[in-house]
Amino acid sequence: MQGYYHYPTVSGERVFFVSEDDLWELPLRGGMARRMTSNAGAITSPAASPDGQHIAFIATHEGAPDLYVMPTSGGTPLRLTHDGARAEVVGWSQDAQHIIISSNRGEPHRRFYLYQIGRQGGSPQRLPLGEGRWCDRQSETAVVGRHTSDLAAWKRYKGGLAGELWMHHEGHWRMLFAERPEGFARPHLRHGRVWFISDFEGYGNLYSCDFQGGDLKRHTHHRGFYVRHLHMDERTAVYCIGSELWALDLESGEERKLQVQYASPREQLGRKFVDATDYLDDYTLHPRGHSLAITSRGKLYNFGLWEGAVRQSGEEHGVRYRLARYLDESRLLVISDEGGEERFEIHAVDSSSREVLELEGDDFGRAVDLKISPDGKHVALSNHRNELVLISLEQRRAHLIERSHSDRLAGFDWSPDSAWVAYALKLSGQTSAIKLVRCADRAIFPITHGEFLDTEPIFDPRGRYLYFISYREFNPVYGNLFFELSLTRGQRLCLVTLSAQEPSPFIKLPRPLDDKDDDDDDDD
Repeated sequence: MQGYYHYPTVSGERVFFVSEDDLWELPLRGGMARRMTSNAGAITSPAASPDGQHIAFIATHEGAPDLYVMPTSGGTPLRLTHDGARAEVVGWSQDAQHIIISSNRGEPHRRFYLYQIGRQGGSPQRLPLGEGRWCDRQSETAVVGRHTSDLAAWKRYKGGLAGELWMHHEGHWRMLFAERPEGFARPHLRHGRVWFISDFEGYGNLYSCDFQGGDLKRHTHHRGFYVRHLHMDERTAVYCIGSELWALDLESGEERKLQVQYASPREQLGRKFVDATDYLDDYTLHPRGHSLAITSRGKLYNFGLWEGAVRQSGEEHGVRYRLARYLDESRLLVISDEGGEERFEIHAVDSSSREVLELEGDDFGRAVDLKISPDGKHVALSNHRNELVLISLEQRRAHLIERSHSDRLAGFDWSPDSAWVAYALKLSGQTSAIKLVRCADRAIFPITHGEFLDTEPIFDPRGRYLYFISYREFNPVYGNLFFELSLTRGQRLCLVTLSAQEPSPFIKLPRPLDDKDDDDDDDD
């Protein structure tokens, strides 16, 4: 594949399309493509005028997406709108003096209406066709597509927002295919028929019918990729299949792929030099505090904090690494997607060796966060399935501890002796409970019972207490700007003693009679 081609439009013997965010021209018979624009912004939905002299498109050349027009022979694009709204070029008037767009300009919601704008500019005028994403008009006949977005974005959708075709013919409006729940898109009027895209037979293809919705015919027979970005003139329909351009002769019914000779420098495939801090994924500190391991743009690095070079571990390109953690002073545990499925790997800090960690037992899923026990023998991780998984590095085995049916874990932590894991299990969208699991036999002990939202459990460094944050302070206060009550101070830092013999640090103990009267405090 030389390039990715989309958004085609046709005018006579010329096809225009978008590739590398720029506009290109191609002969209808195929051949060498010519680049027409070279701007910093991205171009979408071009439409050539019926006389083939101009082309209109939506572009972000100056920041916001707006309507531009330029001669098909080349030149500087002229900006026609300054809305910054979502918009799509639908087509042109028959005299090539006005451009038809669909836009949600001035709308508080995602409702699109059809507008007409002069080729030289001016205020957009809303067409009296009601809500719509696409339309085509010939004399007193018109077809309007409502909710007709790209079918490939929501394949085989049959809900309330499925695309509808409304036909105005002989003075009356009627909905075509009202009995069908499937979606329709991109209606055109050509040769006394309505042409459109639909996937009611499983895949998006080009169909046509008469003005009453009868005599339905299928004109393309693609499977897999959908027909997308349909545009038509009087003789030819052009569209995309995947990244390819296709054309259909409306008279003969012959469909063919356009052969594109693509002479592009492919600047977007060139090397890119970036600041790693702008793409920082994750970081972890060395156990002795003198080095740092980071993942940036999916690559694994480690380096000293004061001196020395930055070392890259693992594959230089083609593999994404995540959640690097120090196993000890000389090894890193990291998640790698080499081979297509995520797995654990152990890398030497000096990049001298790499080992794949094969695990038995329960699949650990896609890890969201992981922590290594202080003794380096176990790993606790939370995954995308809202589970807490405990992994024994010595036995190379993963064990599922508990799963939430509501949301991901709200934090977990290892005890200093590596014997316990504290975690916050979500019980609903508004509540969670703090629990402890004993690693030796995986027995679970509740600490709180889930009446509140308890999160982020953290052990005291000496294992005496368990700290966590709880949303349990229901004291409404009035806001400073609006005279209304709100719960702005609901969080509290809470503490639980982990031993019955451990006194509460909030209760002042009586001082013995022989205690010296000084300010020394031995409690750390």
